[in-house]
Amino acid sequence: MEIERVAGSAFGALLRLHRLGAGLSQEELAERARLSVNGIGALERGDRRYPYRETVVLLAKALALSPAAAAELQAAATRPPQRQAASVRGMVIADERGSTNLPSPSTTLIGRTAEIADLVRSLGDALLVTVTGAGGVGKTRTALAVGEALVGDIEDGVWLVELAPVVRGSFVPSAVARALSVQESPNRPLMETLLAYLKPKALVLILDNCEHVIAEVAALADALLNGCPKLRILATSREPLRITGEQTYRLSSLPVPTARESVGLSAAGAAQYPAVVLFVQRALAVDHRFALSDENASTIGEICRRLDGIPLAIELAAARVNILPVRALCQQLDRRFLLLTRGDRTALPRHQTMRATLDWSHDLLEQRDRTLFRRLGIFVNGFTIEGAFAVGIDDDFNEADVFDTFGVAGGQVAGDGRSTW
Repeated sequence: MEIERVAGSAFGALLRLHRLGAGLSQEELAERARLSVNGIGALERGDRRYPYRETVVLLAKALALSPAAAAELQAAATRPPQRQAASVRGMVIADERGSTNLPSPSTTLIGRTAEIADLVRSLGDALLVTVTGAGGVGKTRTALAVGEALVGDIEDGVWLVELAPVVRGSFVPSAVARALSVQESPNRPLMETLLAYLKPKALVLILDNCEHVIAEVAALADALLNGCPKLRILATSREPLRITGEQTYRLSSLPVPTARESVGLSAAGAAQYPAVVLFVQRALAVDHRFALSDENASTIGEICRRLDGIPLAIELAAARVNILPVRALCQQLDRRFLLLTRGDRTALPRHQTMRATLDWSHDLLEQRDRTLFRRLGIFVNGFTIEGAFAVGIDDDFNEADVFDTFGVAGGQVAGDGRSTW
């Protein structure tokens, strides 16, 4: 049994993926869900893009979807808001779609339904929300999806400020002004001009890729939020801005099967994991004959697990399926930095290979943080906080320094005392 290429609406694509993963024909699914065959066909073709909630519940039950997969299917069936009540507390709401410079997504965002909902709620409670996480985990893509979810609810729109190309911190205010089409006055400081422009505005500002100009972004965000009461800021960075009122949201990797779950994994089981779904969709982009099957599901699950569910790494690996069979691809992961290359030509250089992404993160660390990073390199599969203290503390580095470095370098200490990097 194979999962063939999917097409049509986002809901139709997911429905077809799960149906074929379960080994069902349209007729069999229709019988299980107590729906018509024509109705199933219309959903998969995209003729009906937004089915009733009751229909989605019946389909999820008939397909025996996990709670996460069912939630993702329901999210794909939800019509984008047009005229509805505010979802961000304290913002003035517009009846029509607000202005925006957000780019149209070229690919479907996989496995971030819950995160998007959490971030939308967070922006209702905090003036500043910073999405943090490891390089390649999808911070920018998730933030853009949050912006899209809010467009139409915000009177003066959602505006993206791309900071990745900014080479000097002093250019940060200019980048914001360009994004908002604010003209600089020769006789007035630019920050004063921005404050005057934004003070009456009810809008969301997305400050993307802040880490290399973090001090200047923090100063700008603090000034804007203090002077503009209707403003909300959503930032993405590999470390928090660390200003008053900031709420941080750490974005995790996509769920993957464990080593034990990967053994004997079926296509239906593999399709429950967002990391596998992402691999399949990106593989189809380079090879229209590619298919998830019972024969290759276990190997694809292992690939995604060994890449830690990092979306960029998975996309780079999937781009190789037109050259290597998935089994050979999995075997080659021991040479992962050589293999995970040749990403999107239009992306920034540091997003075209995993080595460049990690080098970028490492180069942003201060020398003392690099020292601790190298010491922690003796651990495999994570480490406990006690282990970090054992190798990290010396005459120049105390317990507080170790904790502080976790925050700067992107580490996260879990509830069981283990840390992921």
